Amino acid sequence: MNPDFICIGAQKAGTTWLYRQLRAHPDAWLPPVKELHYFDREARRCAHHPLARLGEPGTRAAFAEWLGELRHHRQPGDLAWGRHYFFGERNDQWYVRLFEPGRERLAGEFTPAYSAMSPGRISHVARLAPQARILLILRNPVERAWSHAVMNLCRFAGRAVSDVSDEAFLAHFSGRGSRRRGDYPGMLRRWQSAFPADQLHVRFYDELKASPGDFLAGVCQFLGLDPSPLPRTLSPTGVTINSGGYDRIPARLEKALSAQYLDMLTFLADQFGTPADRWLSRAQSLLQAR
Repeated sequence: MNPDFICIGAQKAGTTWLYRQLRAHPDAWLPPVKELHYFDREARRCAHHPLARLGEPGTRAAFAEWLGELRHHRQPGDLAWGRHYFFGERNDQWYVRLFEPGRERLAGEFTPAYSAMSPGRISHVARLAPQARILLILRNPVERAWSHAVMNLCRFAGRAVSDVSDEAFLAHFSGRGSRRRGDYPGMLRRWQSAFPADQLHVRFYDELKASPGDFLAGVCQFLGLDPSPLPRTLSPTGVTINSGGYDRIPARLEKALSAQYLDMLTFLADQFGTPADRWLSRAQSLLQAR
């Protein structure tokens, strides 16, 4: 079967938290590996032999995640699912079969990298799962770029923010990967061209931080899930998101990012209003300050 919904990101916008909440919903089914990375990774670039594939960094991380789910959050079918995911030949039939355990429930997947895919790859999604509901969570692009840089330059490297030079942060901000993952207008344009408007839903990270329960209820409503089995009064302090526990972005770097994303912030404020208008106001205030 094809997935009923796909959360396409954005990266660093609370998708891990939402995956955990929906995986606990009795009427939803999500795979024991959060990010499947089928559409964004070409099959010809993956190792053909399963054991060789397990040597790839991304596959190793997914394998460790799967083992963790088996130990701590195991659901029926997770073991057989892992055998198929890690050792099956990757093609459209392989992908569709990943969702067989969720046949009696609402099945979906979370891969934030999908948000930045090319039109050709998005068309592949639309051909294989034309009925899928597409969920995109947007975060202030300034904060998203900072969180992305901290993840790569600090958390993965075991360094504190103070150990990384401004030049290194600025280089990351302007790098192709960061810009591509923060190109919200491009994401919206490409996905809107492939899926009907009523199948594409945009929510905001700010809503998740301010009221996790209401945010979750809104997502459930879009997906057609009854939100009542999930806690409605989640505390913001209880929301665990992959922030890395690092300090807030230094003002000098926030100012640089505000200049980099000013045009985009203007577009988002015009397109969505709140909360994007607050993002724009903060950026303008920083840039006007001496």
